[in-house]
Amino acid sequence: MSDPNSLPVPRRLLAMARENPEQVRWLGAVVGIFLLIYFMPAGTARFDNAVLEGIRLTHWYAQEHVILCLLPAFVIAGAMATYLSQGAVMRYLGPSAPKPVAFGMASVSGTLPVAARQLRQDLCSVSLDAPLESFVLANTVCHCHGCDL
Repeated sequence: MSDPNSLPVPRRLLAMARENPEQVRWLGAVVGIFLLIYFMPAGTARFDNAVLEGIRLTHWYAQEHVILCLLPAFVIAGAMATYLSQGAVMRYLGPSAPKPVAFGMASVSGTLPVAARQLRQDLCSVSLDAPLESFVLANTVCHCHGCDL
């Protein structure tokens, strides 16, 4: 066969694309992202409002979910890792555990988050006639939940 440089340009490009498929994917991604940004309707009210609402939603998610859900979950997981041995957990929930025992333990442990949520809802609905300690506890729990106390 003759020198590859003697082939016409489209054939050389096709040959290079067949030899380097990973680079062709990267090139396609870069060109696609460029075209997406180039034709983005920035400056229109609808687009700008959508971007701002997305940022506000992310802000709300960071405040409400990360702080109020993930941090307590990490604390609970840390407490479980500290106070429960892995052998005890595997005995009741592991692959060799009897199915009725495993399902029973899982269903009991699954009710704990529900009970905690119900407790939080009960504390958020404390009336102003309740003792001061209940009001302070409810105000502490509900401060970031948007409850009207």
